[in-house]
Amino acid sequence: KEMEPAREVHNPWQELTAENNIKWSPSSADSYYGAEGGPIAGPSAAIQAAAKRAESLACLFLFIVPLTFFAKVATFTNNYMYEHWVVVKEAFTVDGVKKKRSIYKDVPALTNRRATPGRRHRGDTEQVKFKATQGFVLCWVGILILQGAHFGADKRSSRMLWRNPPHGISIPYVR
Repeated sequence: KEMEPAREVHNPWQELTAENNIKWSPSSADSYYGAEGGPIAGPSAAIQAAAKRAESLACLFLFIVPLTFFAKVATFTNNYMYEHWVVVKEAFTVDGVKKKRSIYKDVPALTNRRATPGRRHRGDTEQVKFKATQGFVLCWVGILILQGAHFGADKRSSRMLWRNPPHGISIPYVR
């Protein structure tokens, strides 16, 4: 009783007492089933309609993940490699031991109105500079799906898909 608030609740709320006991339940559309909650399990109306009119699994996949997503990933990839300014830094382990490989640290293009010393792009040392397109990204996602279909949980190197036997797997439609 001592933990009860000293003031009554404000309008439009009502204080619950033994005489004024309000009970309610959510509507059937808002009722949730199961221990974890959530709506009634099943596909949405939009995905059902897309599945009925899809001519192939590729159409259904592109309904779920539209081409604009792949275009955005390609844009971000190109910016990451050829537009962002970085400085090469030495990397250290938790124990303070210098690692063999260095790391890139993002820096601004200008520091005190002058070019940041030692700045470069991640892809500056590449002999061939590839422009990532939505086709490349879509192909990469397809290879990941293919790798999962062939190998399951076994995380083999994807390079094995292109190698000939005995060190690789001969999959002509990938080569």
